[in-house]
Amino acid sequence: MVSGPGQPFRAQDAPAAILESWLGVCRGIIGCRRVCLVMDRETFEPIKLNARAPGGERVLKSFDDIGAFILMRVELRFRELPWWQAVRKDLAEARFGARQKETHGAMRNALWQEGWLADPAKKLSNKSAADLEEAGSNAIDPTSDADALAEIEHALRKASDDGRL
Repeated sequence: MVSGPGQPFRAQDAPAAILESWLGVCRGIIGCRRVCLVMDRETFEPIKLNARAPGGERVLKSFDDIGAFILMRVELRFRELPWWQAVRKDLAEARFGARQKETHGAMRNALWQEGWLADPAKKLSNKSAADLEEAGSNAIDPTSDADALAEIEHALRKASDDGRL
């Protein structure tokens, strides 16, 4: 008996060739997903956080870990700071393979700015430093604590004025 409108689809009614082609497509998608996930894990350089970081010392091993850390450990008012905005801007794309180097560098910079990076000797990549220089007058000098504090106060004041705090 063949399925028709209003009747449930039964696999035994479909030609074997159609079922095989759909199974092949599904296998291809699942296989591609596994390969993509393995490639992401292999190319991600782990980021070590020190004991001063919220939640204590830990290692971020993927872009999913970065997203979870920001969501669970970074307070809402601090997420408005420029270095966290730089991470959040490209994080969704980085999880799927685009802009990974920029996001990774931005995360290391944000952690360095907060004093949470375990190995501060590697604080900024050349790309991140170039991005800060391109930002112009809004750029923060990562070597000046006074500039960083002034930027934090400015961002908090702006968020308060906008009614977000």
